[in-house]
Amino acid sequence: MKYIILAPVFLIIGIVFIIIYVLLALLLSNLNKQIYGKKSIIAWIPVLNLYLLGKLTVNKLVGIILIVANLISYNYSITINGVEKTYSLLPSSVRYLVSGIVSIVTLVLYGMAIAKYIKIVSKDAINNSVKENSQSNNNTDGNKKVIEAEIIKEEKVEEKTNEVLVNCRNCGAPISQGDSYCQSCGSRLS
Repeated sequence: MKYIILAPVFLIIGIVFIIIYVLLALLLSNLNKQIYGKKSIIAWIPVLNLYLLGKLTVNKLVGIILIVANLISYNYSITINGVEKTYSLLPSSVRYLVSGIVSIVTLVLYGMAIAKYIKIVSKDAINNSVKENSQSNNNTDGNKKVIEAEIIKEEKVEEKTNEVLVNCRNCGAPISQGDSYCQSCGSRLS
């Protein structure tokens, strides 16, 4: 009776673990696509995904170390003639320590992978936004020069607002005292 009550709890925990595994595999696969241009099937394979995690966040050596540390911390069971024997490559106290360290390092690397993915995606979004703005404004080289000229003209106007203005004798447009020609009509100022 007790196990019937616990069955839905274990089912929910199992579903949560599957969802987390799928999300982390999607993260690694998409991060690999962002960095190397193609998704990686290794992201979906247990234990091998640790290599990809290490490679994408730090370097290949970290990925190899994660796999080796993970494999040596396992217990291996062999059944011969109906007798099951359990072996491990490390003493139990060291095995638990290595397993704990691998778990902590894995969590930290997944955090780094998430941060790296967000950084790459946001950078791409900004670049795409800039490209869309430049395309929507039809900023060809000629238009860019016109815009640059307008910016320079605005900067000059801002500089000139600090200077004392006089009027052109020919057209009456305001001019700065240091100008030799009127910017409006082009007549020479004396």
